[in-house]
Amino acid sequence: MNSDRPYTTQELVKILEAEHLACIKGQRLDLNATVSGNPLVDRIINPEGVQRFSAYQGFRRTVHDYQQRAQISGLVWQTASLHQKQLTFPRLHDHLIALPQDIQKLQDYLQTVYQFWCDITAHMELHLEHAQGRHYQPIDPVEVQFLMREKQWATLKKHERDNFLEIVLQVGWGDPVLAKDRRGLPISGQDYVHAVRPGCQPIA
Repeated sequence: MNSDRPYTTQELVKILEAEHLACIKGQRLDLNATVSGNPLVDRIINPEGVQRFSAYQGFRRTVHDYQQRAQISGLVWQTASLHQKQLTFPRLHDHLIALPQDIQKLQDYLQTVYQFWCDITAHMELHLEHAQGRHYQPIDPVEVQFLMREKQWATLKKHERDNFLEIVLQVGWGDPVLAKDRRGLPISGQDYVHAVRPGCQPIA
């Protein structure tokens, strides 16, 4: 990636989105990618999907290397609002990496995000997510407060339609990228607390 000036975070996001779309359309293929590594198996499986995925992953690694060299933040800003209350806070973009200063910025907003979530979910039922959303355990605000110990960052997601409302508090520690994968444990990880209206069940 060459430029007379460093790319901005927003420009990297647009570049990745364009490349992702090109890969989905089959305009980018990693012809060296194999399905299984077993030539007999690979001969009977259409490799194009793997080649598309591999092409995008390779490009994204190039962007991540550039991020580190040029010290380009991986954070974007998000606004959450409910009941005439609003909060704008940073989160790591799904396709970028977090620099050390990004982690610090997320830490700076941890309590702000958590307190905002507490304020807008005061009369809702809380559920702790297990097994990547396959199971949910009822949890009370005191237990959530205990869960917040040693957490380093937090973000919010809102799902609303018809009469259903769900507000998800995502809290984590370590590297947000590694936290997405359980293989990052115990150094990096995350928890999800789902707030829903009384009598409802989480769906996100």
